[in-house]
Amino acid sequence: MKRNKNNKGITLIALVITIIVLSILAGVTLRTLSGRRGLINQAQEAEREHNKVTAFEEVTVASMQSINNIGNIDLTKLENNLNDIGAQITEKGTTTWTVIHRNEIFTIDTIYGEVTTIKNE
Repeated sequence: MKRNKNNKGITLIALVITIIVLSILAGVTLRTLSGRRGLINQAQEAEREHNKVTAFEEVTVASMQSINNIGNIDLTKLENNLNDIGAQITEKGTTTWTVIHRNEIFTIDTIYGEVTTIKNE
């Protein structure tokens, strides 16, 4: 059987081209995963946003559960409900309370029960 010497050169060129293509694909994949708008950063941002919304909903539910039969907020019940969810009351004003829950800061209107998020950077 006769071997052709040209086949070795073609195989080597194919190997080099394959390595170059795989390197380019690896670079594109790493860039897609990382970077400012990469998938990893987007997933982390989505998790932060989810935690903010969850904290807001928990504080809002605690506030709404504190409304008594005549439509007023029972402050003792509000404090108990906030403690039950693990929220920390940092300031008790005459008409608003400041609360920290899941590293987010909220104010609660102690007359109407409205919850407002304070921007936390």
